[in-house]
Amino acid sequence: MCSCCLNIRARDSASGMMECVMAHSDVQGLRRMMLMTSDVHGLYARFGFGPSAHPERVMEKV
Repeated sequence: MCSCCLNIRARDSASGMMECVMAHSDVQGLRRMMLMTSDVHGLYARFGFGPSAHPERVMEKV
């Protein structure tokens, strides 16, 4: 667990979790990150996420 995750309880837990994930060294320098959500688009938008620039290239098998 990264050290910033230990402080999540002092803040909104979802925002704190995203701060921790985005600050983690393993994601630094990635060209692309993708996620799926059904209801918290606003939260992820605050961290730079948005609709796919090329939805015609995204495929899914469920």
